[in-house]
Amino acid sequence: MNLKRFLAVAAFVVLSSAAFAKTYTVQTGDSLYQVAQKNGLSLTRLLQLNPGIGENIKPGQIIKVDSNSSAKPSASVQKPAIASAPSSSSRSSAVVRVAFNQVGSRYVWGASRPGAFDCSGFTSYVMRQMGVTLPRTSRAQFNVGRAVSRNALLPGDLLFFQGPGGGGVGHVGIYIGNNRMVHASTPSTGVIVSSLSERYYVSHYIGARRVLK
Repeated sequence: MNLKRFLAVAAFVVLSSAAFAKTYTVQTGDSLYQVAQKNGLSLTRLLQLNPGIGENIKPGQIIKVDSNSSAKPSASVQKPAIASAPSSSSRSSAVVRVAFNQVGSRYVWGASRPGAFDCSGFTSYVMRQMGVTLPRTSRAQFNVGRAVSRNALLPGDLLFFQGPGGGGVGHVGIYIGNNRMVHASTPSTGVIVSSLSERYYVSHYIGARRVLK
């Protein structure tokens, strides 16, 4: 096979693969979790198919929803697959990844956007990517979901603490396993990973809530 013919065949294979790859066009109001559900995927799988994607997707954005680029197109019109609910473990893993992606973001009071959060704005943003809407304040978030004991924590659970002055709920973070949490801590630290064994969090711990089903 001469070089010209080889290049022509290679180009045909690449173009054919791209044509058969399944994609989804983001609609207004979509979150990554909703896109995954619509296409019968877990959020973890969707993130694996789109390794460079950000959580703040926009209408019109093209997302890959099928890695089998060698599949042949069907001659008949197929009905959309009914998405089954992802397992709790896959959703927990996805929450951890979304939260970790924002580590290093600035702490900005009242903010809830990629790169800038306060504590409850951070938890609201992360859970919104999972299709879960939370109230805006940490105090209100403490009334959502169901209570979880400290020894039964799972990644994705919300952790609540007193503020520096004591009293009621004043801070919230997201448990990520191994006795650690991700949270928008203070203006000087931003979004960080902290150990629950730190003296402050031990003495100010109030409780945990599970909002992922």
